[in-house]
Amino acid sequence: MDKFKSFKKIICYTSLITPLLILGLEITAKSILSIVENERFNFLNISPISKSFDKKISFDAITGWRPSCDQAFSINELPDDIICNRHGLIKTPYSPQTTQLNSFGVLLLGNSVAMGEGLYSRDNLNTFASQLELNLREKNDNINLINAAYSGFNSWQEHAETVRYLNSSDLYQDLPRVDLIVSFGGIQDFWSFLKLLVNENYISNPDLHYRYANGLMINTSTISYFDKLKSIYDGNIINAIHGLSNSIIHNSNTIKLVNGLFRIYFSNNVFTLDKSLLSIELNERQVFDKLESILINRFSLDYEEYLRIRDYFISSVVRNISANSVLLDNGTYFYVYAPTYFSTLEIENTSRTQNYLVSGIGHLINSRNFKFEIFEKELKLIEADYKEALLTKLNDIKSVNLLDYSSKAEGTYWFLDYSHFNQFAASRLSEMLAQDLEKSIERND
Repeated sequence: MDKFKSFKKIICYTSLITPLLILGLEITAKSILSIVENERFNFLNISPISKSFDKKISFDAITGWRPSCDQAFSINELPDDIICNRHGLIKTPYSPQTTQLNSFGVLLLGNSVAMGEGLYSRDNLNTFASQLELNLREKNDNINLINAAYSGFNSWQEHAETVRYLNSSDLYQDLPRVDLIVSFGGIQDFWSFLKLLVNENYISNPDLHYRYANGLMINTSTISYFDKLKSIYDGNIINAIHGLSNSIIHNSNTIKLVNGLFRIYFSNNVFTLDKSLLSIELNERQVFDKLESILINRFSLDYEEYLRIRDYFISSVVRNISANSVLLDNGTYFYVYAPTYFSTLEIENTSRTQNYLVSGIGHLINSRNFKFEIFEKELKLIEADYKEALLTKLNDIKSVNLLDYSSKAEGTYWFLDYSHFNQFAASRLSEMLAQDLEKSIERND
């Protein structure tokens, strides 16, 4: 009997003390993180880590995902947050002095390249979208650019986001009427095309044919995520426990602090994930310089099968772009194929061997579970073929104003990685694009 009473006391004290201990740890960790983030202290070696845990992506029923971000910066030392307006659209620092009805609205679409990933700053001043608006407003201070681009968005998601905007803008004074649509990028669709080449199951697996649209709309992992949420609602205990543990890991201040300190003192990785390209020189390996040879040796595809997949994919992209180009009654649509690291290799042919293995793209083409090897020179040839086929199709669509910027970069030094620009490149390209858009804006203003 005494043992049973002692056991009850232990259970009682444990159930009381454990929550208080966890609460105390969370309050203490939150206080430390608040001090670290305070502008009066120069603890930069911790702040980037703690901030990186706060950058999240929200599930979205229309596009699959979208930014989940604050409406103001929390610190002055590290203004690298993504800042959104009240509608969840990434803010630009410039606003016209006129009302919604009198401003000239430019809707910018695209993925992280157009959004300006890697160029974050206070008030998002350095992003490509903000620099483009600045250059446009030098000629017309009535311009109001809406940055509807976001990381990972392909042409189908751009179309979905445009329809959402047009269905919403009439009801909000701070969402201007759209007079011009600009889609800037193209690289996200290319990664999806490469995903089809690498993953044969996207074409051959009948389970993916309709519901997943062969991976051409939103990523299959997004649909799986929603399926797991529904299974939790339906009573799946295992998924519920998994979801609870993930929530604790992502939201616990104690875990944030421990992870930050661990990276500083044990892993020698002080900063957040570096997305810069990682290449390994492998001159001793054979690099193929013919498209047919690349297809056989890298993808186990013959040329006819490749053409079938390429044309199938491009027809989807063209359909999305064509549908978007006719959404405005009296507006104009521009599609800009931006330069990439691979398209820029052509101008450096004489000064670079290009015998470098492409690395760091596994998450883009779903090859995390197996080793996929291809060289920069080989991927340059594939992108060139894809681009030529795509632009040829788009050139025949009267409602699409096509701008090919693929050769505009002066060198690979313009890039932070295989697709994202540095600030110098974003500045130069935004100047070019503003000049190309100027005549159309004057004609429609």
